Amino acid sequence: MTFKRRQDRTMLIEYETGYTIDKNVDTVINSANGFLLLGTGGAGRIRTISDRLSSAEKLEYQALLNTLPKRIRRWYRHVYQKNKWHRTYAQLSCLRILSNKRNKEYRRGTAVLDTSWSRIGDKRLIHAIAMSYRLTESGAKRKKATKDTIRKALREALVIAESAGSQRIALPLFCSRPSYGVTPEASLSSIIAVLEDFQDSSIQKVVICINSKSTMNHLRQLHLI
Repeated sequence: MTFKRRQDRTMLIEYETGYTIDKNVDTVINSANGFLLLGTGGAGRIRTISDRLSSAEKLEYQALLNTLPKRIRRWYRHVYQKNKWHRTYAQLSCLRILSNKRNKEYRRGTAVLDTSWSRIGDKRLIHAIAMSYRLTESGAKRKKATKDTIRKALREALVIAESAGSQRIALPLFCSRPSYGVTPEASLSSIIAVLEDFQDSSIQKVVICINSKSTMNHLRQLHLI
């Protein structure tokens, strides 16, 4: 797919399977939750390929975690212990961002630049929050994404990317399963609607990463890609 732009420029849109962080781009947009806990999927890939923490970074991680409200701190620990995940630099970087957030949560439909991310080449990392969780004493209940929260989060992420001079961007098919809120086709239509508004930006190429071959085939059968 190609969007024609002024001065004969074009924005090239490609569809690939795989994770955003593995693509040959200068900026990655991560589908994040409001607490920036790096779970599974593309966010999990960012977490797992990142360096494990040094002794000093482990101390910083713990100190930052302790600054968060009890419910968030407890949830972080529960998820990491349950899944037996290693703490890595990518999650430490997210905690640095979260610890500076006054209300300790990013609203759905927002985005934030990960300013301390520097471990995977020269790629910029932007977290776009389309879904989140409601944390209670009994656990975490998902606050699902909608087409509106996807559009708002992606738009804000692209504004950040554009202001940084990004030219090649990789982004995921946001929250494209029932438990996260939208269908693959609804997620894709939301993404394309936003990209159309950035036809005259510095962005030259966008790689939309599809989470599986079956989803890719499904979208092709619907003639959406």
